[in-house]
Amino acid sequence: KIQVLKHFAQWFYRHIATVTGVALSTVYWIAHPPLTPIRKDIRGRHSILRSSQREKLITLATASVENRCKPYMEIAKMAGFGVCGRTLHCTMASSGYHRRVAPKKPFLSTKTRRVSLLFSLVGSQEVSTDWCKVIWTDECTFNVGYALGRVWITRRVDKEFEESCLLHKFKKLESILVWGCFVGRRKGPLLVWDKAA
Repeated sequence: KIQVLKHFAQWFYRHIATVTGVALSTVYWIAHPPLTPIRKDIRGRHSILRSSQREKLITLATASVENRCKPYMEIAKMAGFGVCGRTLHCTMASSGYHRRVAPKKPFLSTKTRRVSLLFSLVGSQEVSTDWCKVIWTDECTFNVGYALGRVWITRRVDKEFEESCLLHKFKKLESILVWGCFVGRRKGPLLVWDKAA
């Protein structure tokens, strides 16, 4: 309104200040904005990657299990972007994606998952004294002679147990199996089997 009164109606500053009730210095500042426009929406450095490039990078990094295991630089090469690792890290982090160690979980078929879910739903209605009558067993396999090391994947924080973010374990020939059990407060024997023997 003040700019219209000054530039189109050709009013004086003092007259505009009197009619609008705005201070004279404010009227002058509004009528003559700075030559360089003040942009309040952008702060800091501009992003090196455009939003379309960022979306392409995220889509490519999460497209498959194989791509989730690849480092950011390989994904950038696949996408055809020539940017540094820090830029890629910051871009992915701003979208909620980080490099994490893939948790190793036994491979479960759809049938096994269904049976486990049914067991947990039925078992949640049992009383704690009923569970003391059950013998609990578990086994652990130790691989001998080699170590796979850590496998890093790209994922969001809430996607830890998503199928494409897991590293499945399969039975190996060169391993030692340890088996144990307990019932109530009593421990059973710890048995060791060498599969090779």
